[in-house]
Amino acid sequence: MILQESQINYCRLTTYRLIPLIFTGVVLSWSVTFASGPKVMKNPYAGIDWERVNQYMANFHSHTIKSDGRAEPDHLIYMFADAGYSILAIADHDLTYTVREGERDPGTTTETTWPWTRWIDEQPSMIWAYEGMETSAFYPDLGDAGMLAIRANELSQHPHLVSLFNDCGFARRDQTDDNRWACIESRNGLGYWAHTSSYVPPHRWNDLFDASMDNAAANFGDHIIRFPSNLGIEFTSGCLNSRQDDAIKLFDKILMDHYRDHDIFVHGSDDTHQTYVANDAVHTILLAEELTEEAVRHALQNGHTFVARRTMHPPRINRIEVDEASMQIIVDIEDPYLEPLRPAEGAMADNPPEFEWESNVQINWIKNGQKYATGKTINYSGFPEAVLRFEFSSGGETFYSQAFYIAPEDEIEAVMSTAERQMRLMLEELDASIAITPEGRRGPLVSPRSIREETLHVVASTDWTSGFFPGNLWMMYEYTGDAFWLDQARERTAHIEREKTNGGTHDMGFKIFGSFGHGYRLTGDPEYLDIIIESAQTLITRYSETVGAIRSWDHNTHRWDYPVIIDNMMNLELLFWVAEVTGDSIFYDIAVEHAWTTLEHHFREDNSSYHVIDFNPKTGEVQNRNTHQGASDESAWARGQAWGLYGFTMTYRFTGIPEFLDQAEKIAEFMLYHSNLPEDLVPYWDFNAPEIPNEVRDASAAAIMVSALYELSELVPEREEYYMGRADEVLNSLISNYRTRPGESFGFLLRSGTGHHPHGYEIDTPLIYSDYYFLEAILRRQALKQQAISID
Repeated sequence: MILQESQINYCRLTTYRLIPLIFTGVVLSWSVTFASGPKVMKNPYAGIDWERVNQYMANFHSHTIKSDGRAEPDHLIYMFADAGYSILAIADHDLTYTVREGERDPGTTTETTWPWTRWIDEQPSMIWAYEGMETSAFYPDLGDAGMLAIRANELSQHPHLVSLFNDCGFARRDQTDDNRWACIESRNGLGYWAHTSSYVPPHRWNDLFDASMDNAAANFGDHIIRFPSNLGIEFTSGCLNSRQDDAIKLFDKILMDHYRDHDIFVHGSDDTHQTYVANDAVHTILLAEELTEEAVRHALQNGHTFVARRTMHPPRINRIEVDEASMQIIVDIEDPYLEPLRPAEGAMADNPPEFEWESNVQINWIKNGQKYATGKTINYSGFPEAVLRFEFSSGGETFYSQAFYIAPEDEIEAVMSTAERQMRLMLEELDASIAITPEGRRGPLVSPRSIREETLHVVASTDWTSGFFPGNLWMMYEYTGDAFWLDQARERTAHIEREKTNGGTHDMGFKIFGSFGHGYRLTGDPEYLDIIIESAQTLITRYSETVGAIRSWDHNTHRWDYPVIIDNMMNLELLFWVAEVTGDSIFYDIAVEHAWTTLEHHFREDNSSYHVIDFNPKTGEVQNRNTHQGASDESAWARGQAWGLYGFTMTYRFTGIPEFLDQAEKIAEFMLYHSNLPEDLVPYWDFNAPEIPNEVRDASAAAIMVSALYELSELVPEREEYYMGRADEVLNSLISNYRTRPGESFGFLLRSGTGHHPHGYEIDTPLIYSDYYFLEAILRRQALKQQAISID
């Protein structure tokens, strides 16, 4: 069949078109106003009150004779106190030399230096105790201002990690990376990877981890993004200072790979094993308003720290400011131990008013691992995306900041980059699951659907959701142009072909048009076209002229004679498109008639929709109006409302019939102005759920709604700005609040979907169709942005 261009334009610019179109990272804005330009997306020093903050010297990694150190505990404690430290964690190894390997059960407390009461002269009454006094204590008589003790140990299977605020310990044979971090999290602890430079070549320990910088960064980074308790890596330590350059390279590599997805902080400690604080001691400068455990935890978790090297008298950090108007980061640091004045240019030495302040601290800015600029300010207006940190030196000593993450304000590249990595993970998880269980009750398992009982739920092609994952792969190919995604999309789409003749379901649009439809649009493969047409022919066999609608379900015959659900509106797109392609009006006529029947019978006076309408198949009369997945027959099931909004918007696009557009706008008004719509615009699973606000959400309803709103914005020119703005708000909420964490959730993109709440099925979990409409919304918004650019 030869198609004319007018025949193949089955979708307007805001949706999709059959002419192949590959996006390659065109930038969008995810703020409501969609302003342009880069923005500091992560500022580790945000929220600091620079008028009240104090600088505390801290060491979180040191050892005594209780493990492999040379100092007695009391000697080490007083040594750090005399050196001016305010915070100290003695991190003796959990595998002490006094305990034989395998003697303890994993997770038990070791006999180390906690509490310090046994090792200092003060009586317990002198200790400022926290509630429970289980993870920290304050000793007011140590040093000039006292010293805060933090409970810690070093979990010792390679790679080592510093564990804080808890008592996790393991026999060596029981240690894995995952169970160590899981133990820390279960006990409300924090931690970071210790002396990471030890695990890259040419160090003797690299064969215990991985002998390459890239793989070391990947392995360390994987656990940082998967475990919130993991604060990052130890940048350098006193006992391994010769490895500092490797540690810096590793840190920058991890930052560039993962900082967009997770906060990654650098830490410094002396790793003391000696009987003295070394002259080249490494420590952390911690910025906090008071010396309490809560303040220390807050500073560590938010990156309110610097790494200091070779000094007991660090410079004063007066302020770090991000000026969004001028797109500058401004750093004000001075060293009170050095002369801060110099004559102004051209001034006489005997004219004090002409003297001006000049920083005596040298500041170097490091962008994406490379030295980029010097000075107390840096302009980031020309950065499309960057990880930025600074090093500053004074008196021959060096200090290292935490990193800033700068990206276009919309963060589309970061969002899609994360989506790409998640989808690669899902491919791995899918294949692993199918390898274990290749066959299901309804045939070969082919596509992921959700997470059930903490495992990936995989379904056969007969499942109504089977086409969404292939559709996601096609959309990723559309965005990236990467042949990898094309190959994967072809392979996974082929698994759905058998459904083209499945006359036992109304979900042909979801399955076939969501997979083969994208494939034909992007490749023009004539075999795909034949499959799409055949599936439409199969679908219309379920149409009844008497009822004027396509039958939805064949199950639950004791409840319904001829059920038609609001979801069925979504499958009309397949029929409308095939009518345009083939010129056969039967597909168009059936689709329009179904839409009229739905408009007449599914909606209440407030324009909310019933879920299921049961017709008498002999007379076409309505017998019952009820629900299957909503809270009650008269409630407004959230995803059902979204199906209606999307379905009538799409139907107007193909037909131009004003009543269908009018209904779409009424549904949008019902959803967007409902008193039970949460502030973040992601609906509860039912607008009338009985326990609101303690009900679960349905991100899938939000994703469907936002995709429909983007199309509606183009179909209603006089309200384009309004619908676009509301869609932007919903999409921004999904991006900011409902994305899964990278490396988790089997590769799903959105969390908090709800499938079938009344049956206790798929509640508050990722859903594959949430991801599908989320990606579709992003590409629709991108197409609109491109259209606006071309018009301008």
